[in-house]
Amino acid sequence: MDLISLSEFCAGFKGVSLATSEDSAELCDFFETKAMKGETLTLTYLRRPDFFGLLKAHSQRFYVFILRSPSGEIIGAGSIVVRRARHLGQTIDVAYLGDLRVTKPKLSARIWRDFYLTLLNQRLQISELKDCRYFYTCILEDNQLAQKALETKSPLGYHLFERYQMVNVFYQKPWARVKSALTCVSHPPQKDLLSFLRHSHRPLGFDFEGSEHEWQWREQHWPGFSDYPSFGIYRAGELIAFSKLWSPSLVKKIRLDRLPKVLQFFFQLLSPIIKLPRQGEEFRVVYLSLLTFKEGIGEQDRQDAMSLLLSEGLKWSKGHGFHALSFADFESFSLKASVAGYLSHKTPLKLYFVDPTRNPVSDFSKMPAPSGFEMSLV
Repeated sequence: MDLISLSEFCAGFKGVSLATSEDSAELCDFFETKAMKGETLTLTYLRRPDFFGLLKAHSQRFYVFILRSPSGEIIGAGSIVVRRARHLGQTIDVAYLGDLRVTKPKLSARIWRDFYLTLLNQRLQISELKDCRYFYTCILEDNQLAQKALETKSPLGYHLFERYQMVNVFYQKPWARVKSALTCVSHPPQKDLLSFLRHSHRPLGFDFEGSEHEWQWREQHWPGFSDYPSFGIYRAGELIAFSKLWSPSLVKKIRLDRLPKVLQFFFQLLSPIIKLPRQGEEFRVVYLSLLTFKEGIGEQDRQDAMSLLLSEGLKWSKGHGFHALSFADFESFSLKASVAGYLSHKTPLKLYFVDPTRNPVSDFSKMPAPSGFEMSLV
């Protein structure tokens, strides 16, 4: 079978092309006019000075599509990030579909719909995507317009994989202290850490391709990665949980354009004791990346370990000017008990597998939650 390139594929759709570095400034302008809107919350992602900076942190293989109107203005954009992953004992390519934005829907919606449907149908014939078995994306549960479109209008198959919450933790209640035999150590020895990550991630889905390789990748491609602290949680000298803090603020900023009234009240209530953003300001977030627990850990130890990570991470984040400490809490691996001692805000999202049909692939039901999913890169 003769393969074609993504550039050649795009040429078959009027107005569609692959973005280059020369398009960066125009893409940044376009994204600043296309906020992520839910029923009560509106966020704008700012990608200056380099639109591609966040994608470069994710993988060396990324592709940005641009849709232009007949007059040449950008009216649509989307990206695909391809990375190697360990999944169910095999090394595979997985692809994340992100950055989807459209304007002038009467002009762009049909072209974009046909483009993505054909792209996934013909992926085995496209050199950059021929080895991709799984495509996935996430959508705000509050985005009712997008949810309705998926359920009724989209010709693609969107198969719900996992519900999760983006949890933003702001403050530890003074009376809430972790009482357990666990201890927290800053910057645990890297040799022990990599062995722990390799063993603990092995049974999970969409895992990174080797702990050493992933750690080196982040040191080289995640801006400022080495400057952030890491925390190991130990029980009787044994490492049972780990996380490394990181903020993508050098390549992506979040602006709060509209807040629900309850969150505005919440922020005002806390303003005397902690610094929080106002509507229209940047929301400075640091993430618990590489959040990992020992395989087979007891539920109480898991919740206590998470609470310790939150406590130590929050202390560091507040001392460095961040508004919140954030992580993804998957429904099937919920950590909500550990957050009980903290003031937090939760935003529900859904993670979907995407394929060209509405018939679920048989192995979807066997997939564990993707340990390789990092909220900071969304």
